[in-house]
Amino acid sequence: MTNIKVIDLDFNTSIGELPFSFQNLSELDHLSLSGCGMLRFPKHNDKMYSIVFPNVKYLSITDCNLSDECLPIFLKWCVNVKELDLSKNNFKILPECLNECHHLNSHFFKECKSLEEIRGIPPNLGWLSASGCESLSSSSRRKLLNQVCCQFIALVLI
Repeated sequence: MTNIKVIDLDFNTSIGELPFSFQNLSELDHLSLSGCGMLRFPKHNDKMYSIVFPNVKYLSITDCNLSDECLPIFLKWCVNVKELDLSKNNFKILPECLNECHHLNSHFFKECKSLEEIRGIPPNLGWLSASGCESLSSSSRRKLLNQVCCQFIALVLI
């Protein structure tokens, strides 16, 4: 099981919690979860496991009802991710820990209707799509536009 490179659990799978055994997937390169309802984390003694996928380059967690509490945990799992798609989720804040995603060059959070605030933008970002984020504050929009000018980011806000 450690040789698995791609996991693609899309279109309304019944998965609600990633099992602790996911930490054994040391060769995982591509992780995609979509339409999985309310995604939770395995717990042990009321502590969330720290699961890290050091080789994941593509991470897509779309339409999984990700909350503000879950998002930083997912980001810490995949420290070397290059492309991140968090579209159609329910978080309100893009956390500051995105600043630590130094390898991230493409970030999508389209149709995150509850997104209000952006606190972190990766330093090496080249492509960002935030279309359909109806609740995004004007200050966060300005922050994005300023970052685009400084880093030459291709930005989609339509």
